[in-house]
Amino acid sequence: SKVPRPQNPFVIYRRDTQAKLMVEKGSKFGSKLDFVSRVASKNWKNAPSEIRNIYSFLAQLAKKVHEETYPDYVYQPKKD
Repeated sequence: SKVPRPQNPFVIYRRDTQAKLMVEKGSKFGSKLDFVSRVASKNWKNAPSEIRNIYSFLAQLAKKVHEETYPDYVYQPKKD
């Protein structure tokens, strides 16, 4: 199976945004990926540096876990 790429700060933030929307607005809104992406993008652009730093730290942790889980992983983009 395909090895997933490590998550970057925005991907983690978007995942958290989706979870919050599911709780606040229900699965009707939380499962609409375009809606979630728009909300997350808007909020990420306006997020204070403290929030961005937290998600950068989480991404660093995720990268370390990814490196331990998939030690031979090398990103290879698809060539069309």
